[in-house]
Amino acid sequence: MSFPVRGHAPPLRKVEDGRRPPSVAGQGYPFWYYGREARCLLGIYVRHDRMAKKAKYDWGKTSSSKYQKFETDLTFKFDLTNDTQESFYVDTAQCLSLINRKLVRQGHVFKISNMRAWSHDGDAEFRDFQVSALPRTWMMFNSYKKARSLWNQMNLEAIDALGSGNLPKYYDFKVYYDMEHFDNQHNSDGGDITENLLPVDQDGNAMTAGEWVYSKYESSAAADGSRGSLEWNCHMLGTHATAAGVAEGSSGRDLPADGGSVGLILAYQQSRGAAFTDQDQAGLDQQVDADSPWGSLFSGDPQDQEVLTDLDADNDGPPYPADYAGGVIMPEGRSIANTYLDGGDSSSYTPTRIPTFEAPLGLIKFDTNRRLSSADIGDGSTDPGVWLQMTAQIIGSC
Repeated sequence: MSFPVRGHAPPLRKVEDGRRPPSVAGQGYPFWYYGREARCLLGIYVRHDRMAKKAKYDWGKTSSSKYQKFETDLTFKFDLTNDTQESFYVDTAQCLSLINRKLVRQGHVFKISNMRAWSHDGDAEFRDFQVSALPRTWMMFNSYKKARSLWNQMNLEAIDALGSGNLPKYYDFKVYYDMEHFDNQHNSDGGDITENLLPVDQDGNAMTAGEWVYSKYESSAAADGSRGSLEWNCHMLGTHATAAGVAEGSSGRDLPADGGSVGLILAYQQSRGAAFTDQDQAGLDQQVDADSPWGSLFSGDPQDQEVLTDLDADNDGPPYPADYAGGVIMPEGRSIANTYLDGGDSSSYTPTRIPTFEAPLGLIKFDTNRRLSSADIGDGSTDPGVWLQMTAQIIGSC
């Protein structure tokens, strides 16, 4: 059996959106040389083979009663020992990839159900417990698609300039939830929990993380006009951030410095035109001037003049601000639940239940804060800490 020689693989081909790549059967290359799954993303040059097929995720039994082997129930365990508010995150695509040993891309909408949290720590108190997810607005989805498209273009142009090469086997566009998520991962700031929560087994043993690197941009132009590569990370919500995880400039709208992070919704807003605050200024006013002779011709009653004045002056501006929600304003995401967590100091050990919700990109943020005493929930050894369970299903793509 002959093995393919580096540099002698079939040429890169561009795949149209939603179309199966043409077969290259008979060219003598084994299917495992490219992997079992073709990377058929919009506008991306991919290598392909006759066994390329769309990734399939199965949830339980099919109509033929054949049980499909894909785990969707996730369990987490963590300790709350910080005296101030603490934020931590779950990347659902990362967790499903870990527990099923197959790549689940982040660019999906996930349905999160059966979420509940509880603790049996006998000396802990109640804590505020907040759950949030990315908004389901057109600004969020469009900003993600534009950022992903530019990232793909950057990578493909670099490969094209080199003249040869291939995309990584687990090529996928991945983003942070917000500025704090970026800060936790890069600077280990934000409390005791700085990494994404990972699934655990019945005894609380967490899985070991594989390679899950969030996407980066390499820009060739700095804010002062100088040339040189600037590395940018990217997060969905909030303003642009410095490498230290704080807003870039006085308002967060300035171009990020090297090592910083781009707020994708804000970047999308900055790339588009804004609606006029007064449509009269845009020349789009369709009302007759109240002082026009023709407008006054049959207006014997002063009421008509007042009506024309109201039509001319009112509702000329859009019913929303110029800034996009999720950028400079409303940077904390969509509130799913604002409740409390029973630390276990009562005899009931009441679990906190979270209603079913949709999580675009599978990114979920949790915030906790002390209420009364200074007792911790869990100590990392003997005390049980907090348990969190949920079921995740892919219901669509972004």
